[in-house]
Parts: sequence; C-alpha cells; structure tokens
Amino acid sequence: MPDIALRGELWDNDSADVLRFWGWRDITAPMDIQAALEAAGGEDVTLLVNSPGGDMTVGLEIRSMLRRYQ
Repeated sequence: MPDIALRGELWDNDSADVLRFWGWRDITAPMDIQAALEAAGGEDVTLLVNSPGGDMTVGLEIRSMLRRYQ
C-alpha cells in the first residue's frame, strides 16, 4: 500500500511552481497528489498529513481527488 505525504502548506499549482523556483520545498499542491495517485495505479493508499493548513480551496480540490480515486 503506497504512502502519499501531504506536508507543509497547501498551495495552488501555479503558486507552488513559483515558490519551488525560489527554493520552497515543504509545500503540497494538487498536482503532487494527482501524480502520486496516478503512480499508485488504483492500489489502496495511505495519506500521511503533516500540514499547518493553507489554501482552503486547494484542500477541497485534493479532497475531491481522493474521493474520485479508484
């Protein structure tokens, strides 16, 4: 069962790209979760959360991805 780490603040995809360009590493964006779910290939996954929060709409987007995951 693959583990998916959701750590650091939640940022939208565009902002995460810019922040990573400037050296921020401890952030999570929807694209990160989507890539991890695709790599899991339908297997059960464990979501490991270590986050102080972030953009609420990003959290809702990730929640929707997890609900749709099969």
